[in-house]
Amino acid sequence: MQTLLKSKISNRVKTIKINYISKSEGHTGFEAKIVNGKVDSARMDVKEGARLIEGILKGRKIEEAPIITSRICGICPVVHNLVSIKAIENVLDLKIPEQIINLRKLMQYGQIIQSHILHIFFLAISDYIVETRQCCVSTQKDAIKIRDFANKIIETIGGRTTHPITSVIGGFIKIPNKEKLKKLLNKQSEILEISLELLNLFKKIKFPKFERETEFVGLSARGGFPSKNGHGAFDGKNKKEYAIYDGDIISNMGLNISVKKYIAEFQEFQRNYEMVNLVKRKENSFMVGALARLNLSSDQLNKEAKNSLKKINFVLPNYNTFYNIPAQMIEVIHLIEESKKILEKVLSASGFASGRINLKKCGINYKIKAGEGIAAIEAPRGILFHSYKIDKTGRIIKANIITPTAQFLFNLEKDLEKYILLLGNLNSKECEQKIQMLVRAYDLCISCAVH
Repeated sequence: MQTLLKSKISNRVKTIKINYISKSEGHTGFEAKIVNGKVDSARMDVKEGARLIEGILKGRKIEEAPIITSRICGICPVVHNLVSIKAIENVLDLKIPEQIINLRKLMQYGQIIQSHILHIFFLAISDYIVETRQCCVSTQKDAIKIRDFANKIIETIGGRTTHPITSVIGGFIKIPNKEKLKKLLNKQSEILEISLELLNLFKKIKFPKFERETEFVGLSARGGFPSKNGHGAFDGKNKKEYAIYDGDIISNMGLNISVKKYIAEFQEFQRNYEMVNLVKRKENSFMVGALARLNLSSDQLNKEAKNSLKKINFVLPNYNTFYNIPAQMIEVIHLIEESKKILEKVLSASGFASGRINLKKCGINYKIKAGEGIAAIEAPRGILFHSYKIDKTGRIIKANIITPTAQFLFNLEKDLEKYILLLGNLNSKECEQKIQMLVRAYDLCISCAVH
């Protein structure tokens, strides 16, 4: 009898299957098998089919690429539009004036702010707080004010909130009205105050205790890489900004390469049972997104964002993936602060006449030539890459798009391998809830992953 009992225990198999992860973009599930107390497998089950955007781009004119790729996602169309433009400009060796870059940065800030707010306050935060209905309504109303401000930035510069139409290769076809930009600048202080008030929610939240060291990867706008003494401290003296629009690729494990070298350093791979390409570096997973960016570049945050880290006791380095949610809130505050700086630069720049920027200074002429180019930009969920090969007539021969979700899905699975063993003897419903909370903390975008 004792032998039989040992045999049953030694061959004990536990399976976990979640058909649908709620409150996340797209359709995905989760499956795991635990044998004898050890994780045999843990994988995300992406249920969406391939959308073949890269194939659609083949044979298209380069001017069409930013328009088409912005349709990959309804949550983050701006970053697809902008990085597509940047990659093509790299093919054509275009040098873009600062005035154009500043307008693009504003659009990107609006994109990240509105996406973060959507995730934090309408998808993720309810996992952690239980308040009265009235309090929740008040919080969401304030969150909507911030999101409306971000969307107004995008609309003012990009022509509309979703799928911008004014940003093109070389600049803009229509320039924002001076008075509308002034209104955004005047609104900024109120929105910053609201965001700082919402930050107080994170003083009340107790995130699950979970830690798994991983490689954080992100852009850096300055030389050097994080010192071994601490994250966010750099060896180089070239301190510029919290890299969002441009920069080299760095990590907390000493990586420091140009964007051009990304393909050689990172490897895409696909498993037989899924449509999405995953990404690894030296056979290992890595993390991108708000938590990665804070771990790498917190010293470049603006004043209120830096103070906010202390207010909510956000200690770095931080390997708890649940903290990706407050990391997003810190970035919201930083980018609202940063939007003021850029708006002031744009409004003080020469070229405003009759309420408009001089159009000649916000678009540059270019000549078509054959070549290849790659560009990167920080999307809400992490680094986004677009690369193109074009012929001498300006038609796309080859396109490759690597999205943040495709990069961090492998890391999410590694997190889940460890996390499910910490759930102990929770019943199946509680176990499922905890797993979904960890998945949601990553802020998945499956539409981008299966582009």
